[in-house]
Amino acid sequence: MEKKGIFTIDGFELAYRIERLTDFDKPVFIGLGKYDYLVAPISLWESIDDICSHVKKVVFERSGHNPMFEESNSFDSNLIKD
Repeated sequence: MEKKGIFTIDGFELAYRIERLTDFDKPVFIGLGKYDYLVAPISLWESIDDICSHVKKVVFERSGHNPMFEESNSFDSNLIKD
């Protein structure tokens, strides 16, 4: 398989965005639903905590693909929190 910035992990094709985020200097919010089976597994984002201090990753424990709707109060408060 040819790799052109995209990796296949457990059947998911994932643009390797973590590496690209290291050059980005603005705050980034990543809201992940624990039960989201439409995107790559949450475990693929684990390394972001050690690599990018400007990235805030939040896993919403009772959400699927739309934590902004499924846990809207928690999502909103995490989005605006420092």
